[in-house]
Amino acid sequence: MFGAVAAVVLIAATSIVIVLTGGGDGGGESQAQESSTAPSTPSSSPTPVSSAVPNAGKPVTNFSNAGDFVLDYYSDPAGQWDLLAPGIQALWEGRQAHEQYWDAQGVEYAQDAYVYKEKPNADGSLDIQIRMVTEDGERTMYARVVRLNGELRIGSDTRVEHNREL
Repeated sequence: MFGAVAAVVLIAATSIVIVLTGGGDGGGESQAQESSTAPSTPSSSPTPVSSAVPNAGKPVTNFSNAGDFVLDYYSDPAGQWDLLAPGIQALWEGRQAHEQYWDAQGVEYAQDAYVYKEKPNADGSLDIQIRMVTEDGERTMYARVVRLNGELRIGSDTRVEHNREL
């Protein structure tokens, strides 16, 4: 039952994002990225799915708060499920899959957050870059910060194998 509900939510979220990002003017405004629908493990042949969640509220204007928000997520991603937008949560097979994935990544902490585009996106979201330190070294990670129902949320795929500049 849960799997069927999750599939319906994923299909609906994907359809909304495709409609919202597919009708662009060709000027590069769409910042959606591709990802796999396989939530807990990397897929050898990912199915393209847009994973950027459009900003659904007032613009994110406080760069410092947005950077701290992303640092909070990437400093302990296994324990930060609630910081993800629902459309991004739908990429996972639930909270437990998210926790298991991030526990296996060996994350120690995150640092050096900044808004690398130096301005908000057209929809009011902000793209943040940080350095995530793991047991195996450092990795540059990217996250889109959106406002949903007045709250900041991560609105892009956070998985290591799908994470890239937005």
